[in-house]
Amino acid sequence: MQRIIICDDDRQVCASLSTMIDQIYELPHRIKQVYSWDALRDEVLAIAPGEADIVFMDIQLGADNGILVSRQLRKRYPRIRFIYITGYIQFSEAIFHGFPTAFLVKPIKPAALLYALEKATAELDALGVAVLSLKTRSGELYTIPLRQIHYIESLGRLVLVHTDDGPVECYRRPKELEEQLAGEFVRCHQSFLVNLAHVKQMQELQLLLFTGEAVPVSRVRLKETKEQLMRYAGEGI
Repeated sequence: MQRIIICDDDRQVCASLSTMIDQIYELPHRIKQVYSWDALRDEVLAIAPGEADIVFMDIQLGADNGILVSRQLRKRYPRIRFIYITGYIQFSEAIFHGFPTAFLVKPIKPAALLYALEKATAELDALGVAVLSLKTRSGELYTIPLRQIHYIESLGRLVLVHTDDGPVECYRRPKELEEQLAGEFVRCHQSFLVNLAHVKQMQELQLLLFTGEAVPVSRVRLKETKEQLMRYAGEGI
């Protein structure tokens, strides 16, 4: 299931594009319409951060520059494919600074739209999906996409992987998991590894996740946790 976001301050354009996608795009998909940069940012960071697959974005969003906006989001979520839309052909040169998958000029033609969608899909397929493979307590092999993991909790030899679908129990050495997930997760506590993409904010000695969950941060790991969060966020959000 692909998650598509359409961002344009013209609601009629959003509605029309949404209808066109439904009519010509055969792959399973969900579409969300937003009308500003703030709404787009909130949507991308919402319940399942970074799960947006394809974003259609007007180059000019009121006073905001859509290319700069997309660069900020892409820095944090490099998997997202951006398809720019505009009514002004003079933007066609500057647009390549935003690493576009495709560029559509209004009024959008179905053939051009289908090409853009198929190109974005091909790029996503080439990227693949990062996963974590685990053996559960019952001996079953369980594969979980990293973006569905909120955090990992160590309870002695037992490890609880907290996911979108609830916790998964397995036996893995926390150190092995930490090494495997370096750069994507932060060890904020001796017993906790947290998915950086799910962190909403740091508050005193805890990390607040977009799900509403709170994970403790030990004083020993406080400085390193802050530094990893800052590196992950970069200059973007």
